Amino acid sequence: MLNPRVLYAKEKLSAALDILATHPSEIKARLRAASLEIMLAPVVALPKFERVNEDVRWIQERLTRKEPNYEGQGRVDATLYRMRNGTAIEIAERIVAAEAKLSAYVRSHTSRSEPNPQCGCPSEASADREG
Repeated sequence: MLNPRVLYAKEKLSAALDILATHPSEIKARLRAASLEIMLAPVVALPKFERVNEDVRWIQERLTRKEPNYEGQGRVDATLYRMRNGTAIEIAERIVAAEAKLSAYVRSHTSRSEPNPQCGCPSEASADREG
């Protein structure tokens, strides 16, 4: 059974990926919206599988590099305000890669006989018993 915090991190990365793909704005605005999910991913719970833990830590650090310029401005906003589009794209690409790695990890550690709580599907074992 997978650590629930790993599944939570995967959920956050998947949500960030969805935002990057569907948010109707330019890259820095999409990255800002996705950061709300990324910053919640618990790095300490992530596996070392293909260095996905290092990827997420790198992403979080890159999104919070700059100190706020004024009261009420967060570190993410301050960082994105000064960020080049090329850097924003690099971070977005790393989010895509980290989500793919974590998804592969979860797939490889989820038994086919266990139900998938995300889809509500019955397990293969229960389907065999019914059919």
